[in-house]
Amino acid sequence: MFAFQTLLSKIQLAKPTDFGDLFNDSIVLFKKVWFQGLLLQLLSILIMMPFIISFYIPYFRLALENYVGSLNQILGLLSVSLTNSNT
Repeated sequence: MFAFQTLLSKIQLAKPTDFGDLFNDSIVLFKKVWFQGLLLQLLSILIMMPFIISFYIPYFRLALENYVGSLNQILGLLSVSLTNSNT
């Protein structure tokens, strides 16, 4: 019962809650946390990007070799068909 009386007295002595200040403080805290999260994401991307690029370089090289090989094959077929049409 003593704790309940203490609680009631604290409630009666407390200043009234200003919901405008409470809302503004919530918005400020949201902006602060959101900005820290954005910085964390950007920092993570900057740290991981070299690793991601280094893992994909062999695949880019393979794709380029495949593309050049296909072009050489097409050009070889064209040259064969041109020499056959000339004779």
